Amino acid sequence: MEFNKIIKIRFISIYKILVYISKLRIFIIAQKRTVWFLAKRNMDNNSFLKYFFIFLFIIHTFFRYYLIKTSNDVIYAAFEFVVTEKCNLNCERCSNLMDLYNDPQHYDINKITEDLFNFLDLVYHVVELRIIGGEPFLNRNLSFLIESLFSNKDALNKIEYISFITNGTVIPDKKTISLLKKYKNKIMVAVTNYGEISEKIIKKLEDNNITYTFSSSDDEWLDIGDLKKRNRDTDELKKLFDDCGGREGCNTLLNGKFYVCPLEAHGINISIIPKNLMFLDLRSNESREFKINKLKKLRSLDYIDACDYCDLPLAKVLKTKSELFDA
Repeated sequence: MEFNKIIKIRFISIYKILVYISKLRIFIIAQKRTVWFLAKRNMDNNSFLKYFFIFLFIIHTFFRYYLIKTSNDVIYAAFEFVVTEKCNLNCERCSNLMDLYNDPQHYDINKITEDLFNFLDLVYHVVELRIIGGEPFLNRNLSFLIESLFSNKDALNKIEYISFITNGTVIPDKKTISLLKKYKNKIMVAVTNYGEISEKIIKKLEDNNITYTFSSSDDEWLDIGDLKKRNRDTDELKKLFDDCGGREGCNTLLNGKFYVCPLEAHGINISIIPKNLMFLDLRSNESREFKINKLKKLRSLDYIDACDYCDLPLAKVLKTKSELFDA
């Protein structure tokens, strides 16, 4: 690449960062891997700019909650987009309840892609779109989703980057691999480390120069509890919700419905948690204005019903993820 082209690309990237700062949008970034990805994508080996991003990451801690709560625009640090209920690991006490599905299904890729576009039409910006399952790479129609996203510039421009959350045991199909490689500056694969079984995918990603992260083997597997109703009082529910690390980063789009929490989404989906009105039905005939206001209401909740079934903020550590499948 010519030197002046490199300078131009870096200038554009830095300009984009400054635009975000001017609007306080950068402070919404909630995950360490977001900082890593943006630094890698935009700054190559420029140590000054990498430290600048670390500085922003520290500052965002103080501004994130205020920004999300008070902004007139609907903005999300991250949300999870479920493409399948199927998983090949069946981990006990899965925080997304995959082990409790009796007849897991892949979702219709055409319908859920339309759901995604309808959701993005309602929001101002999303830092991280997390494509998740189950195990997302079990759904062999992901290439349609990726191609649809990258052909819809209005939707794509609202997303800072896309991550596929995988357990690392399933190699994506050939077409999906080619698209992950083609769009590596916008897409990353986030491999959760369950030990040796998660290393299967790494060579494939490296051989194809696909951007990825591999989580620490010391990441903890937490006990979410037995999912029975606790009958907590309002103050307890508010504190649990406030302490929950997923309240801003784990909003979930599941089969046409947008929920505040993945445990709530899957709990309602498999009838463990009673259905309530704390979600947005994207397939309803309500007006766009109604749906935007519903998202704002969801964002301003002090707690949700699922908090009375969940022990996650209080959870004890069962083991590290890499120990789950040790002999």
